[in-house]
Amino acid sequence: MSSDDIEPEQPTWRRTRRWPVVALGFAILLVFALAWAGTYANAAWYDSVGYGDVYSTLAVTKAGLFGCTAVLVALAMGGSILLASRHRPAEMAGGSWVERYRAYAEPVRLWIWICITVIAALALGVAETSRWRDALLWWQGGSFGMRDPWFHHDVGFYVFTLPWLHDLIDLGLTLGLLALATSLAAHYFYGGITISPAVSWTRAAQRQLAAFGAVTLVCKAGDYWLARYDAVHAGGPYATGLGYVDQHATDPGREILTYAALICAGLLLWQWRRPRWRTPMVAVILLFISSATLTLIWPAILQSSVVRADPIAHERDNLTASIAATRAAYGLDRLTTGHLSGDAAATASLPILDPAQVRLEMKAVGAGTISPPELDRYVVDGKPRPVLVSMAQRGGTGGVLAAYADAGDRAGKARVLTTWAQNDLTHDLAASVAAPLYVGPDMVGGLARAGTSPGVPLTGINRVAYALANGDLGVLSERGTYATRLDPLQRAARVAPWLQLDRHPYLTIVGGRALWVIDGYTTTGNYPGSSVESWSGMTGDGTPGSSSAYDTVNYARDAVKITVDAQDGSVRLYEWDADPILHAWEGIFPGLVHTRAEIPPELQPHLRYPTDLFAVQRFQAQAYATATPDSLLAMQDTQIPTVGDGNARVEPQRAFVNGVWSVLSPMSAANGHDLASVLVANSDATSPDYGQLQWLTPSTTTPSPAGVNAIMRADPRVRAEIATFASSATPRWGPLLVTPTSAGPIWAASLYAVGTDPTTPPPLADVVVDVRGSVGVAHTIEEALAAAAKDGANGSRTAAALIKDANALLAHSLDGTLSPADRDALVQQAKAKLDAAAALLASTK
Repeated sequence: MSSDDIEPEQPTWRRTRRWPVVALGFAILLVFALAWAGTYANAAWYDSVGYGDVYSTLAVTKAGLFGCTAVLVALAMGGSILLASRHRPAEMAGGSWVERYRAYAEPVRLWIWICITVIAALALGVAETSRWRDALLWWQGGSFGMRDPWFHHDVGFYVFTLPWLHDLIDLGLTLGLLALATSLAAHYFYGGITISPAVSWTRAAQRQLAAFGAVTLVCKAGDYWLARYDAVHAGGPYATGLGYVDQHATDPGREILTYAALICAGLLLWQWRRPRWRTPMVAVILLFISSATLTLIWPAILQSSVVRADPIAHERDNLTASIAATRAAYGLDRLTTGHLSGDAAATASLPILDPAQVRLEMKAVGAGTISPPELDRYVVDGKPRPVLVSMAQRGGTGGVLAAYADAGDRAGKARVLTTWAQNDLTHDLAASVAAPLYVGPDMVGGLARAGTSPGVPLTGINRVAYALANGDLGVLSERGTYATRLDPLQRAARVAPWLQLDRHPYLTIVGGRALWVIDGYTTTGNYPGSSVESWSGMTGDGTPGSSSAYDTVNYARDAVKITVDAQDGSVRLYEWDADPILHAWEGIFPGLVHTRAEIPPELQPHLRYPTDLFAVQRFQAQAYATATPDSLLAMQDTQIPTVGDGNARVEPQRAFVNGVWSVLSPMSAANGHDLASVLVANSDATSPDYGQLQWLTPSTTTPSPAGVNAIMRADPRVRAEIATFASSATPRWGPLLVTPTSAGPIWAASLYAVGTDPTTPPPLADVVVDVRGSVGVAHTIEEALAAAAKDGANGSRTAAALIKDANALLAHSLDGTLSPADRDALVQQAKAKLDAAAALLASTK
């Protein structure tokens, strides 16, 4: 055997290194495949609903932000490393342990730098994509036609331009700090900086650090300058906007700091000529000390020594500007004030049924999963009536359920049926819907072999993408459609991610089609002078909606009405209250929003004033509805009524007020015992007064909702009626509703007898009303009103009757089962009755 026949032995280390490389390559391939599948599936979904342009615009914008940021990060870090490498000293010092680590890292130093740079570029690039709204609004933003009272810039500067300038400055600061940190690390690695036995650096290291430090300080100067404008929409000690301290201390201080930062940058650049660190470092240290002094310490001294002594004299102009800006930003400038007025007969059409109990009754008929019933109005026999409409889901499809909300069968109980409310077969709403419904809350998507549900057809490459995206290779052999995002809020949020969506979608029946209607708002937190609050906090329960474009806001408009077809899932957006923000988005997505004139005539009567927007306006109206600088400073106006333990706010109510479909809410006085007002908004979309807000106050002292609730529960006739319930039943009260009338508010609440069987819905036992202190209880609201009127006619308002009622209230307040709030409310109402009795006795002398 010759030496040529002997095959050379392969090095073991080469064979063992192949497997990690193969595994790493497979992992990278898998990551890219999954990323492609998710991207393709998203694009296919947008194409299936006809909004592929929305996805492409968002994708291009985010890709551009990601790419530009990643390249800039790579240039900043890579340039720092390259400069440090090219100017490293010939002989590197730094101690034995430093040399040891350098020796270990030298063979793979290039890969180490590449990995660190790539990771930083990817992380910051992904983070920058979240700023797509700022970039697009800056690109298409225009003018509001109004100027702020402090810097006299157009409001559009603060809404469209300022956020994007902040993004650029923040990116510049990040790049400067990254370059500084990378330069320090690289020069230390290459020996340009040593710390042992003493700290020293080369001339090249000094120049590089000085240059990047100067760039960082220039960006910081820009940050100081822009911070001056941020104060116009920042909350102050008394109101939003530039207060006395801001104008005389903080704003001048930031202007000084801007120039000081530029001077410090110039001193750092001075290092190119004179290698001395002492002067620029002292200047930088003094800059940060001055920053704390001029923006924190001096303003605090001025606030405590000057403003606090006489705040109204110093803050009057700012408070006046804040009141005007808040009213304009939240639409409260359309609010009118007046006294309670109206027709008591409208109380008969009050939607008295509790939606939560109606939902239980709907579920009891075996309808499956029931969406929360929402109030709508339909014309029945020429008369508009409030109707609770819901959707039942069973087996992947749904149907319509409806019930008269005013207990229109007059039988004293609600009978929820699967057809048009209360077996009213002559107006069969549910039966008029053309086909099974596939889109609704809690609808479960997935594979539909029949291909009838709205989704992406599983043909060709679509099958591969959805198989990878969902981790189900069985999709590769399936036919039909793959349905996702069947919740109407999810679909609307995907089509219009720039809108703030109302959390209360409602189902309407229009022309034989079931349409989900969602209100979309244009919002911002940058409106100058307007009160800044959390959207989720203002809307009631503190939880954000399924689509929160912004949570911290100080401006909102009822901009868009969105419809989602419950059968085929098609989404359409209609312009409603156009504002500069909506115009900007229409320029970004041309053709996405249809004009108001294109709204189907049969749909418009079912559009309504938005629930969440009304809740936001109600929140702001507490301080700003009738505010003056003095009242705003004192903060002694009204408070929103609460229920239960006082933490959950009462949901806005819908009812006919003076024959007009409205949304309303009672407002308690600051003392919690009296009614301050009733806030009412016209909710009739066919009316020219749609959206008109009214702040209606009672002419005389009137109990608050908490007081009325306590009076109802303490009334002997109500307690006697509850005593007639079977021993196994317990009372459950529905929401307390109010109708404004010229004689005062009329209150009504439903009363249910809840049994021990959770599967049996409780019947509507009684309706309880309060009319000017007279309580009536009966099986229907008409009978309860008649009982209250009879009670009033029998002299319940005489002095003796008032004293008797006061004694009864005081006696009931001693009940140990009452909460402290209810007990206090009863005592206050007893005092009010005694005062009224004293006034009657005095008038007879």
